[in-house]
Amino acid sequence: PIMCNSGVIFPETGYLQGVRDVCRRQGIVLIFDEVITGFRVHLGGAQALLNVVPDLAVFGKAMANGFPISCVGGRREILDLAASSVVHAGTFNGNPVGVAAALATLRELSSRANEIYAHLTALGTRLMHGIRQIAAAKNIPVLLQGPGAVFYMWFTPAPAVHDYATSARIDRAPYARFAEAMLAAGVRLIPGGRWYVSFSHTDADVSRTLDAVAGALDEAVR
Repeated sequence: PIMCNSGVIFPETGYLQGVRDVCRRQGIVLIFDEVITGFRVHLGGAQALLNVVPDLAVFGKAMANGFPISCVGGRREILDLAASSVVHAGTFNGNPVGVAAALATLRELSSRANEIYAHLTALGTRLMHGIRQIAAAKNIPVLLQGPGAVFYMWFTPAPAVHDYATSARIDRAPYARFAEAMLAAGVRLIPGGRWYVSFSHTDADVSRTLDAVAGALDEAVR
């Protein structure tokens, strides 16, 4: 529902609900990929944030706080069909360590949701604002967009990116140099442009990251 790998691109207003309506009318199963967005942008995932509920959704990553696990959730009548008539065998299905980690993570998220998601939003917002300020002072065009917990960074004068085609046309070489310079300064970024913050990150971590940004920006546009 949110195109995180292509730039943390949110759907246009009404688009997801329109897809939901078409699928319902035509008897089509609507599936959301919430592997990145699930439990990260909202306790209920992007579907709760955007108020559109699919028939099935796939989750992973944040649901177990780093432990390897994934799951499919959705309407009972669909999942009952899978349970009764589909062989879904796998060596690590129902792995007790992953399941225990997921349960512990979800209990923690549920019991402290307001605190945790406010923290993620605040840190991500501060990071984006800080990078924009530093880049503006150097007259380096950058674009950062996203809800805070996950956001994307490009070197472009564009005010926003709304689709994959636009994202694909942006030169990625400056960001690759930027990420390399940040690593040399002791801050590891995910290659490509996507950023995450976690509840373990602190204001001090953000400050350290921003301290490294100025020099890395110079390297990016050298």
